[in-house]
Amino acid sequence: MAEDCVAQNADLRLLDQTDDELTLFARSANQIQTGAREKAISGNVMNDADLDQAMQGQDAVFVALSGNLELFAKKNHGCNGSRPCFTA
Repeated sequence: MAEDCVAQNADLRLLDQTDDELTLFARSANQIQTGAREKAISGNVMNDADLDQAMQGQDAVFVALSGNLELFAKKNHGCNGSRPCFTA
């Protein structure tokens, strides 16, 4: 899927060009192979509690989704100036 390719490219660039630690949030996190500076957690991006928990302590958010993007955008989830959000 296109969003998977975009997310993987962003992941690799962030790991290569920064010293950031990445939290990868997916429905099936157990299928994600993680490196030393990555952790994967499972959840549903449309479930407020899952997403709020995943975003705790994060400095920035990168979103690569498919489906009802308008509904996700309306939720906003803390992407309000206090935390930068990037979308693909």
